Order: sequence, then structure tokens, then C-alpha cells
Amino acid sequence: MGLSASYAQGHPYPPQSWANPYTGDKWQSIELDRAALALYQPSYTNSYLNRNWYCSQTELVGVPEVSAPTYSDQQNKWIGENVIAPIWQAFQSVGINVDLNNVRYHADTGGSASEYWPGRMSDDEYFHYNGILCHIDAVGNDHWDCSAENTIAWANYAKAFLGQGPGPGPGPTPTPEDEDMLQLVWADPKQGGSNTLYVVDGNANAWALTNPDTVGVLSALGLLKPGQHNVSPQTFWRYLHYRGYYEGSSNGWPWFQQDPSIPEGVHP
Repeated sequence: MGLSASYAQGHPYPPQSWANPYTGDKWQSIELDRAALALYQPSYTNSYLNRNWYCSQTELVGVPEVSAPTYSDQQNKWIGENVIAPIWQAFQSVGINVDLNNVRYHADTGGSASEYWPGRMSDDEYFHYNGILCHIDAVGNDHWDCSAENTIAWANYAKAFLGQGPGPGPGPTPTPEDEDMLQLVWADPKQGGSNTLYVVDGNANAWALTNPDTVGVLSALGLLKPGQHNVSPQTFWRYLHYRGYYEGSSNGWPWFQQDPSIPEGVHP
């Protein structure tokens, strides 16, 4: 939240631009006709992800949560008018039309901290894409930022700002999670996790699963939410600790337990 111009200036892998929907601050670290560096380029992909300036990259300030929108409708409007619209105008000024009707949108981002997440684009899809997408869509990347953002709202507000119609409202809202269902959370060793698979409910309870058949039983009974969250210890802290949990152990068994210093539902 404390993003500053000096941080943007010193970042080793910057995008072209940075924007803070909470404060209205905006910075630019690379000319718009030069390639940015914010996307990871795996060796097995054919399309060069940071290819020239045709992939215009902006880092947005925010703290994402899995399968939840980060920004309010007012902030979505600000992003549309202050990020999407100016970039569209920059492309248009050199004869390139960006399709603001072509928008990638995800309501469920569970398991997206993996380059193998099915919601990511293929090489061919990414290479030929013309529209609005997020880091979560980039082929071969293992970041899950951002989350279930209302990217359609960004496009609609940009179109309204550019005089391309009033825009059909703020766009769809992700379906609220069912607190009565269980969620699989895997401490991904690739991200520094302990390789433990947990099942978490909405009432401050979580258990380590030792029998893989348990997952099949829970799924057959219709008790599991779709998707498995593959997360790092840092994401555990953000994803679960804000509810008042932290990862601990008892008699050698890993589990989540309530942190009495943090009221439930309060984000540290």
C-alpha cells in the first residue's frame, strides 16, 4: 500500500506503469513504446511474454484474496478511466486498436499459483490475444495475482470514458463463496510450502489430510468447493491469517489454529 516512486524506479523487473487505486498515484518506469519486464518467461513457451510494447503492463496496488474481488466499484471505475482508457489511447495513436470488448475474467482463482492452472492461456492464445488480461492469465507464469477482479467493469468504464457508449454497468460480480463448504489448500513445496494438504471450512477450522481417499469422499458428497489452492507460506498468511488463523502443529501434525491476537475477519 505504500508504493512510492522510488520503489517503482528501483524495481529490477518493472512494468511500463504503476497505479494506486487507493490514492490516485500513478508512475511510469518504461516508455510506452518499449518492452516491459514484469512477466516471467519460462523456457518452454514459444511466445515471448514481454514482447515489445504490444503487451502494455501496469502493476496495480492491492492485496488480493483467492476467489474474491480486490477493488470496490468506485476503484474499478478509477482503473477503467485512469489505466485502461489512457493505454487504449496510446495504442490508438499509432494505429493499433485494442478490443475493449475482449476481456479475460475469472470468478474462481483457486489453484492459480501454478503455471499449470487451467485458467491460464496457451502459447497460441496469448500470442494472438487482443484485449484486457491480467498476470493470472499469462502462459507459463506461476503468480496468482490478481484475483477475481471485475475486469469487465474496467473495460465498461473505460468505454464510457472514451465515449464508446454508456457501458452496461459495472459487470458481473463473482459468486460469493459458500461458507458451509470446504476448501482444499495445499502448502506447495515449489513455493516453499510443507507439501501438506489441508481442508479448511468457514468457521475457523482446518485439518491436515493424510489419506488421499478423503478428498474423493468429500468431493463425492458435494462438500468441496471447486479448485485447490496451491499456496506458499506467505500466501497462507494472507489467505488464512486474515481470518485469524496461523499454521501450527500439535504432536507432529500440522494444522491451522486460531490466533487470539487477531479478531476473526480482521485483516492485519
